[in-house]
Amino acid sequence: LRRGHSSPIFAQCAKDIVITCTVVVPHNKILTQEETRNTRLLTPERKLMLRGDSTLMSLRQKILCICDSVAALEDGHELEPIDQTKTHMILYPSSFIFIHDTFYVDYSMPHSQDISEPIREFMARKKCFDPVTSKDIAGVKIIDLKLRYFL
Repeated sequence: LRRGHSSPIFAQCAKDIVITCTVVVPHNKILTQEETRNTRLLTPERKLMLRGDSTLMSLRQKILCICDSVAALEDGHELEPIDQTKTHMILYPSSFIFIHDTFYVDYSMPHSQDISEPIREFMARKKCFDPVTSKDIAGVKIIDLKLRYFL
């Protein structure tokens, strides 16, 4: 990874590849019909350069979800400091990355669970989706992935 990568960018490794990963986010408003026609539905947030020996875990740690920092505030206590143990990242520690046909689930935090199961069940009921699987994200490297090549 470009910043804080797991290995030096110029270090030798066997069967190395370099790819660019674009992290996209949805628009933060309801789009009008005109905007839907004239814009992309997802906005590029940032690009990351990845080597083949980079792990999916290091990639997942670079992708931040704004919902992880959300904390419910009690009425009348909005101006008091936020209790960091009550943020969604601590209360709901589960996360995954979906690549091609696999949900890579992060079990690194205590009490993590596979939250992709309802999504996989939904996809299995619909004929428009190919079969999908779920795997642990730990130890998976970019070079190990089954990726589609497109321009």
